[in-house]
Amino acid sequence: MIFLTVGSREPFDRMVQAVDTWCLLHPDVEIFGQVATGLHRPTNFPFADYLTPDKYRQTFGEAKLIISHAGIGTILTAMTQSKRIVIMPRRADLKETRSDHQMATLRALKGHPGIYAARDEAELGPILNEVATRDNDSQLSAIPRFADPRLISAISNFIHSG
Repeated sequence: MIFLTVGSREPFDRMVQAVDTWCLLHPDVEIFGQVATGLHRPTNFPFADYLTPDKYRQTFGEAKLIISHAGIGTILTAMTQSKRIVIMPRRADLKETRSDHQMATLRALKGHPGIYAARDEAELGPILNEVATRDNDSQLSAIPRFADPRLISAISNFIHSG
């Protein structure tokens, strides 16, 4: 199963519509979406506006692939669970967000093992064609849930040193 998530705050109709269109051409691929309260209501895959935290964790855990906005929380969750993730950034010029921080995230993480970066909906379909039917990448390994203790100590020392 593929899990599409747009995050918990705002809709992302451009991405939801692109995935909905892709699903029309791939009816054999199982997708479930968490799509918020956007204007585009998918017709080619089941969805919910929002999920409870428990249901979200369960759905995320069962997915073989995540499709998401380029939100760092979702990306880090995928990385801690060794999940492949396709990201597409919200764009400020389209009024999907207030800044282009997700574009910066995409540029910084593009090419990282298990992260597939689509700059826009035109790139999303071809990337899904490439990765949606593949099994997990063998080179993926989970990142730790917490930072290295040495980093935490260094930050703590910096903060407390005045």
